[in-house]
Amino acid sequence: MKKHLTLGLALFFAAACATAQKHKNAPEWTIKGAGAFEESGKRVFYGVGMAPAAIADESLRRETADNRARADIQKIFSTSIESAMTIYTASEGEKAERVLKTFQSGKLSWVQIVDRYQAPDGAIYSLAKLDLEQI
Repeated sequence: MKKHLTLGLALFFAAACATAQKHKNAPEWTIKGAGAFEESGKRVFYGVGMAPAAIADESLRRETADNRARADIQKIFSTSIESAMTIYTASEGEKAERVLKTFQSGKLSWVQIVDRYQAPDGAIYSLAKLDLEQI
């Protein structure tokens, strides 16, 4: 089960990291994208959200970028849980559904917006973080 989950995460993160840099002086996290990273010996998940300059109201643009960053982390967990659920279903059936619901009901309450970047074109990028030690 752990092998399949790890493989699924690795494939997802490889695809997520294939984003191109749009701005010369943008922070590195704007091009890395979502993923699980090792930070001070801890496992943390990051998500990146972007709101285009076409959203005229800056506070709405910031909120949109924040929500997209949180959703980016949610996609990581949904992918992880789906992989785990597939494997779990093969052996335990009904318990897989309970595991999935447990993870989906509380996973975003520990997500924090830890950084923002406003690009020269007015687009806003947000970086969300989920530290597994805090769950």
